[in-house]
Amino acid sequence: MPQSKLDKKVLAKYAECVEEVKRRVQVIQEILAGQIHTKFVMTTAESLALQFRNVLELIVLASLVANKEEYAKRRENFHKEWRVKDIIKQLEEINPKYYPKPYRDKPDGDKEIEDITSGYLTKNEYLILFSECNKMIHADNPFAPRKKNPETFLRFAKNWRKKISLLLNQHRVQLIDTKVEIWVLMQKSTDGNVGVYEFQQVP
Repeated sequence: MPQSKLDKKVLAKYAECVEEVKRRVQVIQEILAGQIHTKFVMTTAESLALQFRNVLELIVLASLVANKEEYAKRRENFHKEWRVKDIIKQLEEINPKYYPKPYRDKPDGDKEIEDITSGYLTKNEYLILFSECNKMIHADNPFAPRKKNPETFLRFAKNWRKKISLLLNQHRVQLIDTKVEIWVLMQKSTDGNVGVYEFQQVP
């Protein structure tokens, strides 16, 4: 068995991020199902937008965890980073393949996997959703020509949730070392917890 190239703390911190994503997605599902609600459509949409934005932030922060060693060389105060667009810009330069890559088990039961090529939240859609969440969370300027539309946000929220779940349910992340990947199960069949594993190419 090849020697591990990753600090176990990296895998543990990645798992923490994904575990929080799982909890927040559950809250999103409950809001959409009417199990959690507020008195007004605007505040319901704002509550959803807040959860979506935090999920999006955690996706990028998990990628920061996976690329921490190289990221820390470039950003001395990386532990204080919080602006998602700045983190994405740095990650793109350090490791253009930082974004999660969804996969699924092949249906024929041969224990092989196949990449999911559509239906998940792409990098471009990530930025669109992040922007829409920011618009929804902030109060409207009373003099702005266009106001935020909570009904529209709620109408598309279920599809956004599905896209995020498909992206993350089973995914892998390519590290700077192209021979090493992190593979993730959002929910292990054994105990329901998040599973995070290091995989290496071997000769």
